[in-house]
Amino acid sequence: GKPHVRVYTEERDRPVVVVVDQRLPMFFGSEYKMKSVVAAEVAAITAWRVLGVGDRIGAILFNDERIAEARPARSEKKVMGWLGDLANMNNELSVTSATESRPAALEEALKATQRMVSHDYLVILVSDFHGWSDKALQSIRRISQHNDVISCMVFDPLERDISRADKLVVSDGFYQLEIDPVHQDLGERFETSFRNSVAHVRSELLRHNIPVVPVHTAEPTDRQLREQLGGQRVLQ
Repeated sequence: GKPHVRVYTEERDRPVVVVVDQRLPMFFGSEYKMKSVVAAEVAAITAWRVLGVGDRIGAILFNDERIAEARPARSEKKVMGWLGDLANMNNELSVTSATESRPAALEEALKATQRMVSHDYLVILVSDFHGWSDKALQSIRRISQHNDVISCMVFDPLERDISRADKLVVSDGFYQLEIDPVHQDLGERFETSFRNSVAHVRSELLRHNIPVVPVHTAEPTDRQLREQLGGQRVLQ
């Protein structure tokens, strides 16, 4: 004879799109792995995690020449398909490549992402943010208006602390040149430029409430993701 009220929370589909940078600037690593490999590992770990909880996962893969799109799906076969495309892009990276790096490829990939997602998506951008521009910021800002965005910034420790290297040998695939980072404050100027660039990207992303998760090439990727995401740490 008494009324009973039950309140249910409706489960909502949470599609995820991971945007993975495989451009030539990602083909660098001084200790453990290349930045391009770390980015691919972040994408793979994300994909299997999303599938494991029953959500849909898709991808935007891009390099200096093309963009490959895979719409979100709850399918291991489709995930294996675009992970294979990602592996192919990774294997194509080479210092002897005739293709030049195109900074504008980042904003083109973000525009493709903007066209793919609608509302209530989770977009994970995995890149070193080479070629960051006002147009790239505009695209990621529009995406974040109706979706959640996480930026995963991939870097190599040598980019932050190049002065610790006694001698460096750089090559374009044909010629080699030995550089002393201490000479004419070369290392200090490089580090200052890198810090300013990172600080600029970070401040613009955080201004739009987009968390920045740093991942570097010197330690296993899965361990870093557990530490960063498990503790909700972001780049401050």
